[in-house]
Amino acid sequence: MNKPVSAFWVMCVAASLMVQAAIAAGQPDASAAADAQAVTELFIIHAPSATLDRTAGGQLQLTLDQVDPAVMRFADRPVRRASHMKIKAFLSAWDEGPNSFHNDPPNADFVAGTDQEQDIVFTLSDPRWKTADQLRFNVKVVRGDAAAQPGDYQDVSLFLDSDILHCDTCDNADEPGDG
Repeated sequence: MNKPVSAFWVMCVAASLMVQAAIAAGQPDASAAADAQAVTELFIIHAPSATLDRTAGGQLQLTLDQVDPAVMRFADRPVRRASHMKIKAFLSAWDEGPNSFHNDPPNADFVAGTDQEQDIVFTLSDPRWKTADQLRFNVKVVRGDAAAQPGDYQDVSLFLDSDILHCDTCDNADEPGDG
C-alpha cells in the first residue's frame, strides 16, 4: 500500500522546480527583482500532528505538535525565489510594521492527511509557543466549517499567502535552524 504524499513535500518539490526553471530560463537574480517590486510570498509551516480544540469561551485554537523548525517560503513569477527561515524568526516578524500579520491576520490553508483529507481555510492570530515544540494559534474558519471539527490531525501543513510579511533579516537559506 502506497503512503500518500503530503502536501508539504509536494510544495517543496514545486518550489524547487520553480527555482530550477528560473535558472534554466536565464531569469534575472531573484534578489534584484525583489528589490524592484513588492513580492508576494507563500509560507509553509509543517508539523507531523496537530490538535484543533475550543476554549471554554468558544474560541478555536490550533496547536501544531513537533512543528518543523524551518518555515519554507517561496515567491512565484517574476521573482521565483525559494528559501526557508527559522520559525522563531518568522514569528518575531509577525508583529513588525504597520501592515503586519498582527494588524491584518493572514489566511492559511490547513491541509491534513488523515483518513479523510482535510482542507480548511483559517484566519490565524496570536501565535505562541505552548511548549518548546508546540505552536498554538487562535483560528477563525473562513471556509470549510463542516470540516473544521475539533480533534487530532496528522501530517499537517499550513500554507500562508502574504504580501505583508517581509523579513529581510529572516533569510536563513544556509541554516535550517533548530527552532
